[in-house]
Amino acid sequence: MPIDEKTWNAIMVSEKPPIPPGNATLLGLVTDEKANPLQGVFSTLANAGKDTATTNSEGKFEFRNIATGVYTLTCKKQGYKTDVRDIFLESGGKNITIILEKEAFPWQWLAIAGAAIAGVILLIRKPKKAVKKK
Repeated sequence: MPIDEKTWNAIMVSEKPPIPPGNATLLGLVTDEKANPLQGVFSTLANAGKDTATTNSEGKFEFRNIATGVYTLTCKKQGYKTDVRDIFLESGGKNITIILEKEAFPWQWLAIAGAAIAGVILLIRKPKKAVKKK
């Protein structure tokens, strides 16, 4: 059935594409910058039924039987920058590869035993090499 000009224009200017009914599967692979699979990456898919998954030893995760639509996928692992992106899932399946970048220093994972002190900035430096005296 041909699409009339009014319908075509409405499709072309709509902000979001129409979402077909049905269920989808999202299969993901998470690697580092050298294409090594990352195990233990915590993944969340906002507004999905089973909304969390953790990558296996091959760096793979999956979300199955998800209603089609637009979701926000977040992948995070200690020592790596968090990746957040919108995913459009259509009926059937989608494969995605996510590359996590190493952090220079994983500040958000720094834990210090003891009481918290408000307003204190902690600066950690590598120790200087010992110089032997003659």
